[in-house]
Amino acid sequence: MMKFRMLVLVVSVLAAGLGGVAGAFGAEDPIAARKQVFKGFKGVMETTKAILEANQPVGAVVPEAQKVVSGAAALKGMFPAGSDQGDTKALPDIWRTADDFAAKMNAMELAAQALADAAGTGDAAATGAKFKAMAGTCKSCHESYKAK
Repeated sequence: MMKFRMLVLVVSVLAAGLGGVAGAFGAEDPIAARKQVFKGFKGVMETTKAILEANQPVGAVVPEAQKVVSGAAALKGMFPAGSDQGDTKALPDIWRTADDFAAKMNAMELAAQALADAAGTGDAAATGAKFKAMAGTCKSCHESYKAK
């Protein structure tokens, strides 16, 4: 239990960086904590899309992408047994096919890092391509593991 509380504390700090405050929901609520991380991801996607569509300098995408890198790493531990019950859209396959779910989380983390790296070069075309690739990892996970 202490290990889980430490995880929630770490996730709270990460979620705060994503624009959420997972800790406000208490250490015993992984559903609320992960919802805050996902809400942060939505903000990252909106902000990044706006930067790219407005042809703004893509260096501003770097910190946005890093939020996804951190959040994806944290999410790997935010689906403990029993957190499939309650106000969640997480499908049971997350727990039945945990290795595939973990692989999808890893793919998102790597795609977000690739986005940050591309944005760091200032290359708008490469940043746009990496953004689309990262969005594809999000979509892949949603299609497999999120209820409509």
